[in-house]
Order: sequence, then structure tokens, then C-alpha cells
Amino acid sequence: MRKVIDAIAIVSFLLSGTVVGLIGYAYLTLTNEKKQEEIKEYIMDQAKDLIQDQISGFMPDVPGVTGDVVPTAPVGLPKF
Repeated sequence: MRKVIDAIAIVSFLLSGTVVGLIGYAYLTLTNEKKQEEIKEYIMDQAKDLIQDQISGFMPDVPGVTGDVVPTAPVGLPKF
């Protein structure tokens, strides 16, 4: 029973140490100005691609030939 408890304690210590290490690494990476610029550039490139895909999907094709002008009724003053 003692060996099981020791194994659980070791695994718990390793997991806690890993979490603390990853948080420290993330903090140092995100506060580094060079990395911040790389992250911003990556996000902007991804956003440009997404926006271009969205715009190209919504823009209709321009027809090569159009029809005649649609006649409309003359616009006058409203009658009361």
C-alpha cells in the first residue's frame, strides 16, 4: 500500500511541475516582443484568408449581358 501512495505522490508532483513549467514557458513566450509580432502576423494572415474566402463566397458574378431598362410608373405627389 505504501508503494501505491508513493507512486501517486510522484505522479502528482510530476503533473504539478509540468503545469507550472508550461505556464512559465507560455508567460515568457507571450511577453517576448518578437514572439508577439510573430503571433500577430500569423493571426493577420489567417484572418486575411478567412475574409477573402467569405467575400468571394458572397459576391455574385457580374453578368456579361444585361437586359433592357425596367419601366416604372411616373412618380407624382401623393393624393389625400
